[in-house]
Amino acid sequence: MMNGIRMVKAGELFATFIFDGKDCADMGVYNVTSGAVYTMNIEPTFSDNKLEVPAYDGRYYYGTQITGQQFEFNCFCHDLIATEYENLRAWLHPRRIGRLILSDQPYKYYLVKVVSVSNLGAIPLTTIQTPQYSILGDHLRGDPVYTGSFTVTFETVGSAYGYGLSYYRDDLIYDANKKYGLDYYYNTGLLYKDMNPALKWDVPANAKDHDIPIFNPGSANGQPVYRIHHDGTLAEHTFIQINNSNTGTSTVVDVGGITGDIFVDTMSQVLTDENNNIYYGRFSGTRMEVNPHGYITELPETFVQDDEHINLIEYDTLYIEDNVVSINPMVLEVTKDLYGQYFCVCNNGGAKIIDVDTENNTLTLDPNTTTYDIPPAIVQDGVVIRPAGMAFNYVESNGVIPDTGNLGDVCIVDGVCYIYMYDEWQKSGYFSSADDFKDNNGNYKTIYRVFGATIVPLDKVTITTGNNIRYRYNGENITGESMPAFELEAELQPRYL
Repeated sequence: MMNGIRMVKAGELFATFIFDGKDCADMGVYNVTSGAVYTMNIEPTFSDNKLEVPAYDGRYYYGTQITGQQFEFNCFCHDLIATEYENLRAWLHPRRIGRLILSDQPYKYYLVKVVSVSNLGAIPLTTIQTPQYSILGDHLRGDPVYTGSFTVTFETVGSAYGYGLSYYRDDLIYDANKKYGLDYYYNTGLLYKDMNPALKWDVPANAKDHDIPIFNPGSANGQPVYRIHHDGTLAEHTFIQINNSNTGTSTVVDVGGITGDIFVDTMSQVLTDENNNIYYGRFSGTRMEVNPHGYITELPETFVQDDEHINLIEYDTLYIEDNVVSINPMVLEVTKDLYGQYFCVCNNGGAKIIDVDTENNTLTLDPNTTTYDIPPAIVQDGVVIRPAGMAFNYVESNGVIPDTGNLGDVCIVDGVCYIYMYDEWQKSGYFSSADDFKDNNGNYKTIYRVFGATIVPLDKVTITTGNNIRYRYNGENITGESMPAFELEAELQPRYL
């Protein structure tokens, strides 16, 4: 555009979209309403498979086929000069395939191509003539510019689903936004890393129905990639079996004869070792799947009550002592259906709720998962002896992460905060600088923090390994070879309808 001014900024809510890495606003194109209403996709395009049978009143239903999604934009382009008009045509070329990111849903993308573009209803306009355009004696009448409206429709290519740009909410805020220049508007179903169930487990030797629950933040079934960390070479006929009781899936994987770490891709059903050797034909049973997330209970750190429009009183939401969570009933009244769900707080990885006390409004957590205390304040004669929360202390580290530390130690290295928890230094956004720990005299002091939490229902996903597996292999009944203990790690790219 000749004057360099755009009517709408890139990333503006509803008015813009990104296709193939370019924001439409930067192309001089804007999504506009039709009759003051934007059309939103609630569900993808689908068709039901049904069969009529003689002598049967009705039709048999045997599945629904999701065929794809279409996204239609009513667009307005403003004062495009000839080169910009040609750039627009190239951008919307019918053979171009790229990612489509909607401004109101910046946490996911769809792989799409253009399936239709209407003609441009252009208003006959030219640029305003100024001396800077006529110094060489040309353009005396002004260049033509293209202003008008058209409609473009995109359709998904391959998968009908959208894919998440992030698994954790932290990554969406700090990484995806910087990469794509997007704003972050609201809760997307993603969880903060310190309030998310674990993606790493220690699996014992010859495990039997060992829990490996995983959170799926998407709105479609997820198919994780697992990584088995182990040393040496596994014996032939070494198997693992991953069951999901909720989806009714059971997947058996032959990992025998593979050396070192193993990547188990449940979507493509291939194994890859640490040297990038690929193994096919190692999967049997049903394809592993994880249901999309259900209702998530989010508990904030604190809440404020308006006392008769006179005083705003702030309350802590929860305290934890000896694996018992006490929740303020003004925030949440616990119910028996919370039993078996996972309580996630302060990087504990998710502790299963093993008891619910509705009378005292408490939850008891599985003691096999480490959950640190977040105690209430200690008050004597109206004086606070110890504030509520977990204690944190700043340690000078001279710009180097220390080899070890004590629970709650904090250091700042290259502007990044690290906290010593669960026997290691972990990146954290809890504190920003050493000044957070200084009193008015510049002396370091202990800081006490209370935390928010989530309560998450998860599928019953378990792993069985080694000689606990009885398997029919090449027509023979075989007992799996013994499998040693290993560390299991998961990745899951969320999928969205």
